Amino acid sequence: MGKGNLTTFFVVLFLLGKYRKKIPNFVLKRIFIGFLLVLVALAVVYRELLDYGLAQARGQLRILTNTRPIAEVLQDATFPDSLKKQLRQKLLAKYIKDADYQEIDSLYGHDGFLIEYKQLKQILKAWYVR
Repeated sequence: MGKGNLTTFFVVLFLLGKYRKKIPNFVLKRIFIGFLLVLVALAVVYRELLDYGLAQARGQLRILTNTRPIAEVLQDATFPDSLKKQLRQKLLAKYIKDADYQEIDSLYGHDGFLIEYKQLKQILKAWYVR
């Protein structure tokens, strides 16, 4: 549809709204049918683009319906630790300026930072130097 055709289309729609009481119903039905035929013809001509757009929409809906809260993902034991680490690093980088994620290898669980003081000392020394 060219620019002139589009302008004409909107002028016709405006006039239909303005002079609705003066236009007989059969004319409105013909205009509506003509509009539907144009839409069907455009859908046939641009079928590949419509299929592509619908596939994109389905993919986005699938992503949106399968999302989970970040806290749930970080606590999930089936989620790989390497991906959890990347997620934590990206969250820190996004929300805390100059933040850095460090991990201490420990057999003592979440209290390991209290016992593994040598590793903690190295991390803090590197942070203090920068």
